[in-house]
Amino acid sequence: MTMSLQTLAIQTILQPAEAARAILSRDWPREVLWTGLFLGLVLNTLFFALQQVMFPVPDAAQVIRMGVTSYLMMNLAIQLALIGGVTVAGRFLSGQGRMDQVMALMVWLLVLQAAGHAVMLLVIMLSPMLAVLMNLVIVAAGFFIMLHFVNEVHRLGSLFKAFAVVLMAGVLVIAALTVFLNLFGFSILGLSANV
Repeated sequence: MTMSLQTLAIQTILQPAEAARAILSRDWPREVLWTGLFLGLVLNTLFFALQQVMFPVPDAAQVIRMGVTSYLMMNLAIQLALIGGVTVAGRFLSGQGRMDQVMALMVWLLVLQAAGHAVMLLVIMLSPMLAVLMNLVIVAAGFFIMLHFVNEVHRLGSLFKAFAVVLMAGVLVIAALTVFLNLFGFSILGLSANV
């Protein structure tokens, strides 16, 4: 079955389980998955950089200062940890999803996140307060979609089990971020290592 990206995006929002099944019905080549991952990361980083240029935060108000390269590297670490975490945690709860299947779903979420960032830039120009509310809606919707994706890829049959998988994967993401910061130094975030 072939469907446009726009149709798949709408289905992901309205019927995330159906969208997950549509994505999982294809056998994605490894090259496509990795290309999609890096494309999603680069797009998200581009919109992050545009936001920094268009709406700079005063130095005095910045808790964390992060450059474009640091943002890209940190997001890569998060995505790899999330893909591995969801795969391992799902298997721990008798899930059946393979890493390439999990990666296909996470890459699609990353692409949707980039589209969300693009829309946010437009909304910020109209109303910063509306952009804040929209950001909360996007985060909540993204979490809801992820639960359905995890449930489908591992065939868990329960969103509660999917929630447990996401929680366990979250622990792995935090561990990966800790390692990342220890390897590259807290200075990339503008923080002191002694804090």
